[in-house]
Amino acid sequence: MFIVDKKGCKLSDVHLNVINMLVCLVEPL
Repeated sequence: MFIVDKKGCKLSDVHLNVINMLVCLVEPL
């Protein structure tokens, strides 16, 4: 559904930009 970049967690879909922030915070954990 969303693409996460290893460099800084970036999403190709702007609509999921909120989910991206959550994924960036949850993924490292």
